[in-house]
Amino acid sequence: MADVDVLAGKSGNLEVSITHSGSTNLEYLKIIIKSWGDGTVYMLFPEGGPWDNVRIRKDIESGYTINEAEFSNLGLIGEGTLTFEYLVTPICAFNYPVEVRVDFVLAEGIKRYKGTAYYAYDFCSG
Repeated sequence: MADVDVLAGKSGNLEVSITHSGSTNLEYLKIIIKSWGDGTVYMLFPEGGPWDNVRIRKDIESGYTINEAEFSNLGLIGEGTLTFEYLVTPICAFNYPVEVRVDFVLAEGIKRYKGTAYYAYDFCSG
């Protein structure tokens, strides 16, 4: 019903893409990027809009920087595939992977489906 893909590049770029069937609509989306130390995450909003009901948050917890983008009531924006581009800096300043968590809610008529996807990337290995 839904497919969440996260692509990572060695330069610290991440691409988070949510694809779902044509009979469903993406109602809610939360993307959390967690990196060790005082990391900065830059997010490029996809084209389209208007981007109402968006909450952006940055927090420090137990040595990790947590960057969260939360989108609710997506309306027409949630009808198709959504792709978000991120740049995580600094990379290779720590020996821990960058973690990505994606929470979402799909609607199909009166039915609601919740999903979560987890990914971890070590940008500095290899």
